[in-house]
Amino acid sequence: EKAVRNFVRALSACEDQVEVISGLGKAGGKGQEHLREICDWVHGFATSPGSQRQLSFQRAVVPLLRVVTHKDFVGSTLSEVNIVYATMHGCDGFEEQLIKCLQDITRTKRVADGNSAYQTEEEWGPITWIDVFEPASVYFHATLRSSKRLQSDPEMVGSVRALTELARQWAAGETTPQGGAVQ
Repeated sequence: EKAVRNFVRALSACEDQVEVISGLGKAGGKGQEHLREICDWVHGFATSPGSQRQLSFQRAVVPLLRVVTHKDFVGSTLSEVNIVYATMHGCDGFEEQLIKCLQDITRTKRVADGNSAYQTEEEWGPITWIDVFEPASVYFHATLRSSKRLQSDPEMVGSVRALTELARQWAAGETTPQGGAVQ
């Protein structure tokens, strides 16, 4: 997980979004290889990793989603943007795991992953439910926008419906106006 976090941290630190987009979207490039490795993580990712082999959703996946949903990334006209979203969408099980982790966080009303080793890095991890939900929902929107074919894909339609239901559930149990700083 440390190598994944270092890769995502390097992407986040890069101020040139064109460089990030080109690096992640270059067919056969190292950036695309790393992106696929994260999205296809063999042991899955979880909101409370029970195994050293699982990726922390909050500490690895959400920061990656923040990178690929940055306003300059989403708003770019570079063709590599669509390649990035197609690569992520093409990783078997990625979106299902993403929805499952959002469901876990919504159900438990607990955003922190419980890994005390990373609790000193709060600026790196999400604090509120919105910190988790927003990049995930923007990812789905951008992915749908990148391909007309996906707009009628039953799995994507199901994912969007699941996101809508999660937002409704969270709002129904919300205790603070900003979406709750539930830890």
